[in-house]
Amino acid sequence: MNDMIKDALVIVDMQGYFSTAKDKATIKNVKSLIREFREKNLPIIVLEYYYPTENLGHTLPCLTKLLDDYYFTRYVRKSDDDGGREVIKCLRDNGWEIKNFTVCGVNLGACVRETVWTLTYTYHKHIKVVKKACNGFSSRRDAFNRNKDFYTNTPNLAVV
Repeated sequence: MNDMIKDALVIVDMQGYFSTAKDKATIKNVKSLIREFREKNLPIIVLEYYYPTENLGHTLPCLTKLLDDYYFTRYVRKSDDDGGREVIKCLRDNGWEIKNFTVCGVNLGACVRETVWTLTYTYHKHIKVVKKACNGFSSRRDAFNRNKDFYTNTPNLAVV
């Protein structure tokens, strides 16, 4: 497929190892995004933090249940906070050209931020971060406020 795809969902580190991924409101809102992207027949890229020497687990089963039978789902491992390079490699490997990204997951002040940075600054993609479908090390509000300059001053980035 070499046609331009309007949007793709990137789910960042919604793994049981991370306590912030277990927030019920975050999970509910990520599920809602999954359903929305499935209905629109758009790609969903699931980033999973991976260390060979530690068991960080996989994406929460309540989310994979919604993803496993969807042919447009790709699970991608990353070994540091920034998953942007892996997302772009996934696009190339699948022949997808994506115009925009919608991003959700954990942690707003680390993995989400670093992935968004790479997608906006290195690959010049338009990004929408769905705040209610994200969380931080302490709380969604605290994590957003600590990184407010980044989330409000980055070009091509909208927080909704």
